[in-house]
Amino acid sequence: MSEPAHRSTPSLLSGRLLFLDALRGIAAMWVVLYHFGEGGQLAALQRTIPRWLSTVVFTSGHFGVPIFFVLSGFVIAHSIGDDHVGLRYFGRFALRRSIRLDFPYWASIVVTLGFVAIKARMVAGSTPVSVSAGQLFGHMFYMQDFLQLPQINSVYWTLCFEIQFYLMFCALLGVAQRFQKSSTDRRPQAVVFVFAALVSLIWPLFPALHLRGLALPNWHGFLLGAFACWSLKKVMPARWFATYAVLVFGVWSITRDSFTLACVISALLVFAVGRARYLGTWLSAQWLQFLGKVSYSIYLLHVPVSGAAFYLVSRVLGPTPVEQALAMLLVIAVNCAAAQLFWWAVERPSTSLGRRIRKM
Repeated sequence: MSEPAHRSTPSLLSGRLLFLDALRGIAAMWVVLYHFGEGGQLAALQRTIPRWLSTVVFTSGHFGVPIFFVLSGFVIAHSIGDDHVGLRYFGRFALRRSIRLDFPYWASIVVTLGFVAIKARMVAGSTPVSVSAGQLFGHMFYMQDFLQLPQINSVYWTLCFEIQFYLMFCALLGVAQRFQKSSTDRRPQAVVFVFAALVSLIWPLFPALHLRGLALPNWHGFLLGAFACWSLKKVMPARWFATYAVLVFGVWSITRDSFTLACVISALLVFAVGRARYLGTWLSAQWLQFLGKVSYSIYLLHVPVSGAAFYLVSRVLGPTPVEQALAMLLVIAVNCAAAQLFWWAVERPSTSLGRRIRKM
């Protein structure tokens, strides 16, 4: 869902973090498989394979989202590094993240609406879907949930949360730095983020505070990733990260929210791999790195692309488990091809532009 970290440091995070890239790709494909199962296109196949396998592959695929949130926290904390966060920096940071996310996001809205229009014309019994100007405006600025507007694409809610995470984290870091007495003084940062951590622990326990569109109920996922990064870079003692992870686990023990548990497991996995010095080497297979490269494009496009691909494939293949397995592979291939094209045409230029702004 965010760009890989490229900054070289003399810590455990030197070089390209291939493990994170691959994990992002795996998470994106897991979400794709979840929507396959949710859509019912593979019902016969799911009934045939062992129940535990169907649960892991299809039913649990929504856990790709907490993986995204943890990875986003890790990468943003790593990319900001020791930068001085003033108002000008905050503005450039917001602009970079906006360019990185917005252009592909807006383009995917056009693609989604195009598929909807084609379906209304070509598929018998389809109900035309009208999208108001207000709905488009709300989506453009990630405000559709706050404004109680229907999602054009079911995956867009996570982007609304990601934007809030980025801005909150950068703003808090800027506030902390305002009170630093020197560049090595970490006390203000500790105070500010202890407060942020307490908010992230308390908020999920009170459903009355869960306003639609507000990311705070899932803030702990992003912070787990950021704190894992800071621990590996020795900005934060590892025991602080461990304590926070235990406390978030305690929140899960009360709420039984599986999303929270997935965040803890994901952060501990990334931290353990980092401590073992394998973030730059594990999961380096070319196909996994490809998935990581196009993961954002896969995530944005897979709902309309999969729907259209399954419709076309179903006209050739039957409903048997073997044919559905073949259909699944074909639709995955179509998603990867569409994502590669979208990455080349839209995502790659927007990422390049965002990097140029960083150097200004």
